[in-house]
Amino acid sequence: MDRSKPTTKNGPRWHSLVAKYSLKDLADATLIGCDRFVRVFHLDPGLLVGLWKRAEELAFVVASLHFHQLVERSTLGSAAAPYELPPHTPLLDDSPEYGLHGYQLHIDIHSSGTFSLCSTFRNLFTKKGCIENGYAKLIVIHFQNSAEHLPLVGKVGLSWRTDVFDGCIKSCAVMDLTLLDEYRKPFWCFSSPVCMRPSPSPSGGPHFAGETYCIEHKDAAGTVHVQLVWLEETEEYFIVSLVLYLSTARINRWFGTEY
Repeated sequence: MDRSKPTTKNGPRWHSLVAKYSLKDLADATLIGCDRFVRVFHLDPGLLVGLWKRAEELAFVVASLHFHQLVERSTLGSAAAPYELPPHTPLLDDSPEYGLHGYQLHIDIHSSGTFSLCSTFRNLFTKKGCIENGYAKLIVIHFQNSAEHLPLVGKVGLSWRTDVFDGCIKSCAVMDLTLLDEYRKPFWCFSSPVCMRPSPSPSGGPHFAGETYCIEHKDAAGTVHVQLVWLEETEEYFIVSLVLYLSTARINRWFGTEY
């Protein structure tokens, strides 16, 4: 930032690099949806890129930023370098033989200010026997327990608008996830575009007549897997399963354990 120039009245006084993306990587980006005007791609972490269908030119760019330490990231970095998070000191896990316990999850699914889901789940746990293949399985909503199943409110779609056109990418939305450990410290946080895709119906549980879908997000910390069913009678999606797969490498760094 050129400090010799006067700042605008309501403009930024300081530039702080929050994230850096290369649109040259768009060929490797994930296509998550389209409408009659645009195709929409997802670039990690949390960038949504819309391209005009006819000209393959840039239509819009939307960045999804989780609020955890966003103030520090927005103010304490520089124009050339992002804010460096303080080094993490491993927290003592006083009962590693029992697995993970006392976790709390808050999850939102939303688009353009409209929330389809806004829920908090407390006292989540997983036994040590559920830790395998480098991941700890944390079941939030059990497929077999219909009392835990939740509806998505309203129509699911990712709205967009430019100076000339607007539209809605069906079956796409933004997912915000905050997972707190037993000490109420943020263990895993992200905000990312997601999309629903057709999925085989799960076995070993209640039977649903509607079509089944899944939403999945994966990064270095773990994977979120959401299973949904479309109920034609009420014209709404129901979440029938929600499972987190937490990376044991991250767990070990966080707690100093050796799962």
